Amino acid sequence: MTVLGGVLAWLARKSHPEAIILWTLAALRVVQGVSLMVGAEADKWATGASLLLAPLTMVPLGWYRWHRPAERVMRDVIRAA
Repeated sequence: MTVLGGVLAWLARKSHPEAIILWTLAALRVVQGVSLMVGAEADKWATGASLLLAPLTMVPLGWYRWHRPAERVMRDVIRAA
């Protein structure tokens, strides 16, 4: 728990913590997907491959959030809906 508190405190001092969180989650998804694909079983391989699809959307979303202020992101979301 102390480590989690330290990580959250570090993120709070960064300028765009939500983008860093998205990239961290994308990296964890890649690790999970690759670890499942190492096995020779077809169902684990399919699950690992599906997990690798998530970072394809998470990484660009993190980049978008890093470079756009929150107000503009919300305006873009409202326009798209």
